[in-house]
Amino acid sequence: MEVAKAHELIRVVKHDLNNDRQAQVNFERHLERMEKKQDKFDERIEKLEEKLAGKIEENHKVISEKVDALKDSLNAVNLKQEKSVGFYGGVAAVFTISVTIILFLVKLLFERGH
Repeated sequence: MEVAKAHELIRVVKHDLNNDRQAQVNFERHLERMEKKQDKFDERIEKLEEKLAGKIEENHKVISEKVDALKDSLNAVNLKQEKSVGFYGGVAAVFTISVTIILFLVKLLFERGH
């Protein structure tokens, strides 16, 4: 009877050891799968970072070009406004001088006539 109990105990211990070994193997396989997934994820992140860096560079160039074009346009508008102000200022000055001269001449004519 004791031999049978010993055999049963040995069988249970072997079964537990096999379960532990299988659990260890399963855990190692799981770790390997997780490492592979992590490697794939890291590769995808690197590719995404490279792609985004390229797109950011492209967008930066486009924005820089548009900002430069906008600066040029604003400079042209400012120059036109300055020329317009100068032109209209000149016209106003000529008009004022002309009116003053005409009024002066009219005054001289009317004063001489009286």
